[in-house]
Amino acid sequence: MVKNTIDQLIVNEQYRRMLEHYGCAAVPTRVRKPRDKGGVEGAVLIVEREAIAALRDRTFLSLAELNRALRERVGAINARPFQRRAGSRDEVLLGQERPCLQPLPPTPYEMIERRTATVQFNHHVSFDGRYYSVPFTHVRRQVEVAATRSTVTISCDGARLCQHVRSHAPKGSYVTEPAHMPQAHRDFAEWSGDRFRRWAAEKGPSTLAVTDAILRSRQVEQQSYRTCRALLSLGERNGWDVLEEACAKACEISRSPSYKTVKTLVARMLEERASDPDAHAFVRGPEHYGDLG
Repeated sequence: MVKNTIDQLIVNEQYRRMLEHYGCAAVPTRVRKPRDKGGVEGAVLIVEREAIAALRDRTFLSLAELNRALRERVGAINARPFQRRAGSRDEVLLGQERPCLQPLPPTPYEMIERRTATVQFNHHVSFDGRYYSVPFTHVRRQVEVAATRSTVTISCDGARLCQHVRSHAPKGSYVTEPAHMPQAHRDFAEWSGDRFRRWAAEKGPSTLAVTDAILRSRQVEQQSYRTCRALLSLGERNGWDVLEEACAKACEISRSPSYKTVKTLVARMLEERASDPDAHAFVRGPEHYGDLG
């Protein structure tokens, strides 16, 4: 419980959803008032003494074996006649309680994690380190992500957009539904592979070669757009000449250069320039000073 006072009762959200799934309601007792739930406390005491404690000297090699032994002990407790009245717990269950019970739902309740996320330019949302696709028409919109152990459901404005099988692949992996992609693999939010190639070509042939290798490294081209953006950001932060030189070295090292290789080379080049005292000097040469005369 989150809060239980005379004025109001606030139940934990996850607990409330589980109760609703099974058609139940929470009616908590007062704090430190064991007599409010005397029947429950008495039943717990009986199980502890006659089922759990009775098995304390046995060795179990699996959880299933322990559960079987506990079921046998509990079954014996329920079948045993009452001491002060007629019948047994089994007879009370069958005769009085079972007609009042509701059938169980067709599926057991699963814990649900809920998040809000913004659909990225490549029409995917991030959840738990993985990326799940949504229809490309919802790019840049905020959506609700509800995940169980087996599924990931994405909704917008109360309407469900799609549902994916939850991925347990390494973080950074993509789960993409082809129907969510725009025609010809072009991103609705104005990004495309051709556009990245055009930008890279303006910076230099080596930058273009690395960009093209990154775009071809994924089965679904759009999954590489984030990496292409990161590559171009290296040039924006550190200079396009540095990026072009690093890309040229990366092409010499590998026939399929990666962003990680280029990033490492850029960092190494910046360190070398920082340690060279002449790297930032302005050397005009004797011709410049000769003209001054």
